[in-house]
Amino acid sequence: PSRWLRRHGIPLVPTSGEQCRSDPTRARMRVREVLYEILRLSLEPLALPVVLEHTLDVLFQVPWLGLEPRGAILLRDPDESRLRIVAQRNLPAGVLRACAQVPVGTCLCGQAALRGAVVYKDCIDAEHSIRYEGMQPHGHYCVPIRYGEDVLGVLNLYVQPGHDHRPDDEAFLLSVVQVLAGIIRRSRTEEDLRSSEARFDLALRATDAGIWDWNIASGEVYFSPRWKSMLGYSDGEIANDYREWEHRLHPDDVARSKAAIRAYFNGDVPEYEFEHRLRHRDGSWRWIVARGVVVRNGDGEPLRMVGSHQDVTKRRQAEQTIRE
Repeated sequence: PSRWLRRHGIPLVPTSGEQCRSDPTRARMRVREVLYEILRLSLEPLALPVVLEHTLDVLFQVPWLGLEPRGAILLRDPDESRLRIVAQRNLPAGVLRACAQVPVGTCLCGQAALRGAVVYKDCIDAEHSIRYEGMQPHGHYCVPIRYGEDVLGVLNLYVQPGHDHRPDDEAFLLSVVQVLAGIIRRSRTEEDLRSSEARFDLALRATDAGIWDWNIASGEVYFSPRWKSMLGYSDGEIANDYREWEHRLHPDDVARSKAAIRAYFNGDVPEYEFEHRLRHRDGSWRWIVARGVVVRNGDGEPLRMVGSHQDVTKRRQAEQTIRE
């Protein structure tokens, strides 16, 4: 942590707490510096637990808080019934065992998550219900990490017994968890997106379909690598241009294909599904089933069309054999 703090310009011997408290301008600047540093951390290519661990390091260097250099960030399980430690610094083994999973409503962290409000203690009292052998006297700030009405987790910081609690300190920590809530929510959204994309990719592999995404105004089209390989090309051999599809159309299918698109755009048919032939690199013709959906602007004009192509040449050949 010390090397990391030096590398990012955070002083290891920062301005004293008394200096900050006696100079409101300096205090505001220091608050902004801390919040900016946490935000900057979130933009680095780091896993969420690492960002949260470094956030703890930054907080330990804030002079007026008077924190012990130990603490944790717990996040709520998807079923919302428990909190789990995902980032920690310098916690004893007893804490890591006893608090690996904390039911919501249990002990100080669980109470903070249940109430959605800060729980502060300057000593171990009856509410500190999770105990372990060898536990030393201490106090806590347990600050819920809220995103709107949702409690995503809890920031748990240690203080010395009898610590002087100040409303300004609590307000600062609430600002910190607001930043953390945005970081955590964004990280989870990105993870959900990656999972969704992975499922989509697996589904595409299962259907063996090629995907296209057509910007109608510009004529630019994204053709997936699978789309290109169906016609015998590698990924870099076909440009992202509408004409790449158009000039590969079978002459007998040009008018029918464009008429099918117009009918769908005009609302004459509820769905776009059409069979046509495209020329393969080897000169042969491949029968393709095209399916797609259109995205329109507020006036109902088509802006974009996204869909799939599936090679049904073997099916067509089998049908021809049956007819013969």
